[in-house]
Amino acid sequence: LAIPPLQYLEAAFTGVMQASIDTEKKLLEISRQFLKFCLSHKSMVTVIFNVHAVRVDEPEPEGELNQLRLRIFRYLTEGVQQVIPAQSEEERINLARVYFFMLNGMVMTYLNNEEPLEQLFERILPLLDQSVEIVLLGMVKKRELSAE
Repeated sequence: LAIPPLQYLEAAFTGVMQASIDTEKKLLEISRQFLKFCLSHKSMVTVIFNVHAVRVDEPEPEGELNQLRLRIFRYLTEGVQQVIPAQSEEERINLARVYFFMLNGMVMTYLNNEEPLEQLFERILPLLDQSVEIVLLGMVKKRELSAE
């Protein structure tokens, strides 16, 4: 039940990552795709992403659903990595986790909203854009402060 929608999302992410646009725009677009996907599948979000999920640093997860979930997460990881290159594998995963927490927070905030989707997207996509910018700036600033 959860696999076909995730395959659709993965295909959308693949298309964005292969597009000839700059890295920040790729990350922003996959973030927008993720938010739109989740809010378009409100009743299934928990099943799709959380039920029997494994850790994102699991190297060889069992089951097709968990493998697909981790591939989706790796797109986010790669998007963040292209904008803010990590200095270690641990930092790479942790930056992606922080980024995902921001996205997941937006999804959970609007999951029970009953506005028509187009109206909701019109209202919250600029907020997502601002959130992406702020989170990335925070990551850069944190790195600068850690280097001092």
